[in-house]
Amino acid sequence: MDPTDKMDVLINALAEMKGLKEPETNGKTGKDLLDINDLKLLFRITERTILRWRDSGKLKFIRIVGCIYFKWEDIVPLLESKSKTKS
Repeated sequence: MDPTDKMDVLINALAEMKGLKEPETNGKTGKDLLDINDLKLLFRITERTILRWRDSGKLKFIRIVGCIYFKWEDIVPLLESKSKTKS
C-alpha cells in the first residue's frame, strides 16, 4: 500500500468517525469478526451500549482467548434494522 492509499484510508476513517460519511458496509467489512471498537464506530454508540446489547442477548458474541468478538453475519440484521428506523 503506497502512502496515498494509506492517506485515503485515514481520511475515510476520520470522516466516518466525525459522522461526515456513512461507514462502508457493502456486504462485508473485510473482517468476519468485529471487536467492540469496530461496533462503536459502525453504530456510533458507546461501549456501555454494546455491553448492554450483549448482556441482553441482542448481540451474539464469541470469546477467543479472553477477548470478545462479534460475527459480521450477526451484525448485519442490526445494521439493517438501524437503517430502517433512520428512514
